[in-house]
Amino acid sequence: MDKYLHLIVNRFESYITFLDHFESTNEAATFINESFIYNEMNRVDHLLKHNKNLINNKRRDYELYFVELFHIYHNTKSSQHQFETMLFSLKNAIKALKETSHHHLQNQL
Repeated sequence: MDKYLHLIVNRFESYITFLDHFESTNEAATFINESFIYNEMNRVDHLLKHNKNLINNKRRDYELYFVELFHIYHNTKSSQHQFETMLFSLKNAIKALKETSHHHLQNQL
């Protein structure tokens, strides 16, 4: 798996672990959403808009990451069940990122 995508997957898995084992509440999901997901989404969006030197593969990775962050953030924010929604969204994002990484490896062969 690409190092960058692997790092993102690890980060999402750490959020899942935190929610599952330490703080299984809507408030914890809202905190992660508003503190980490939102800030990271804005950082990646800024990078995509202002860094014209990203090579195509990296740009695609960042675009995918932004889309996944966008879905996690907005799905969780609009849900009455933030805890369950965040877990579901994080797991879907991990799956999408791993599939993308798998396609990168196949294209390199």
